[in-house]
Amino acid sequence: MTKCMIIKALMLMWTHSDLDMNEQDRINAMNNTELVYDYSLRNNFDPFAVFSIVYNESRFRNLEDLNTASCGAFQIAHAYVPYSCAQLKEFRISLEIAFKYHILLYKEKTDYHFDETKVLDSKYKAPVSLKEILRLYASGPNCKNKKEECYLQSETKAKTRIKTRNKLHAIFIDIYKKYSGNLHLLDNKKCTK
Repeated sequence: MTKCMIIKALMLMWTHSDLDMNEQDRINAMNNTELVYDYSLRNNFDPFAVFSIVYNESRFRNLEDLNTASCGAFQIAHAYVPYSCAQLKEFRISLEIAFKYHILLYKEKTDYHFDETKVLDSKYKAPVSLKEILRLYASGPNCKNKKEECYLQSETKAKTRIKTRNKLHAIFIDIYKKYSGNLHLLDNKKCTK
């Protein structure tokens, strides 16, 4: 099937009632779905893991957390990157910085590799190396000691993100299988086979 049909199924995924999102969150998610999908695949990374990060961090909202000095949909601590909080509130910039300063650096520390064919594989489950990348993302750059509270909290966050990743993937697969013959009818954008 075409990328167009995958994107349409991904956009429908955000309407699922099992996802704790308000209407504006769903609109934000749909508006950024193709960007996240393309950026993830271009970097050989599981798009559902990225969706899980942004879902758990902010529900696609451009937030500013004064307690952690984190900004944007990916909740990046702006003290560690050469961008202001205002810049990080732009979704595209937040996504690029999340990859450049976190995901890709953490990916290098593992044997993780994502194969694009896994997007439509209903049996695909996230490998242990992906859980480690998500744990590192959750802990931040200064948490290195396994006995620190930040490390323990990051373990819990990583488990939640893997669970969310698997849930999003399962919802997507169900939608794709159920509607794949009719996804081209969703809007004016034509999907070619």
